[in-house]
Amino acid sequence: MADYIEEAIDPKGARAKREKRKQDPGRINMEHLRISQLIASLLPPIKSELGFPIENPSQLTYSITEGAIGAAKNEACKSYLRRIKVGRLLTQHMYEKLKSHLRSEFPNDLEPVTEEIDRSASRDHLAAVSLRSQGSQLMVSIVNVRGDMVTLEDWKLLKLVEAREEFLTLGTLDARGGWLPEPLLKFNANKVGEIIAIYTVRDSTLHVVCNRELASPRGKPTQETYDRAEFVIDQDYLTCLYIMITQLRADRQRFETLRENAEATTKVTMNDLFDKELFD
Repeated sequence: MADYIEEAIDPKGARAKREKRKQDPGRINMEHLRISQLIASLLPPIKSELGFPIENPSQLTYSITEGAIGAAKNEACKSYLRRIKVGRLLTQHMYEKLKSHLRSEFPNDLEPVTEEIDRSASRDHLAAVSLRSQGSQLMVSIVNVRGDMVTLEDWKLLKLVEAREEFLTLGTLDARGGWLPEPLLKFNANKVGEIIAIYTVRDSTLHVVCNRELASPRGKPTQETYDRAEFVIDQDYLTCLYIMITQLRADRQRFETLRENAEATTKVTMNDLFDKELFD
């Protein structure tokens, strides 16, 4: 979280500090450490109100590599790993579920496969978040390290946090011509389909899928998951983002009220601006 604050306050300084840390990995940035400690001391009660765990659950992620699939001897295990998706990010919680399944179904492949997956452990997994205005609407764009991106209105992100662990429909995409206004909701390059998402607290991951309706030979349409992506979000950062967006929405309503009052004031004439006696 301190990285985001440092980047926002002084982008050039933040880049310079990152370069220094690369040259000397053992060097401790005391300013950065103090910011981290301050944030850590302030967030627990807020996270508790949101139903978040006190400890940040998005510290490490893993990925299914080709090496992990190649390490499996059982063809059914290889097929299972491919279904999960090569390169897919696994949070600690998801990884534990994967190991449990391997232990139960493919015990002989558990050790060689997990050894390969363990080598993929990384902290460079967190999704990046950007805010921008589109018309009168504040938009949130989230991109993960694989290049997947979802863009949605700010209030939908608030809903996902508040309705944690519940699937929400974010909207339906439809093919648009170039003369139509730019759609608010976007998910990768998808042009059609229903976008469904869920935010899981235990691993601080936003799961997004694009479902499409397919015609069936029997005449009854079926749903197919055409695209999917996971965005691991720093939970401390998400907590601060939730507070900021909530405040911005409240301020926006107050601003509109004050602006309307300012524009609807009584008309002032030039004579009202001067004391005539001063010019006699």
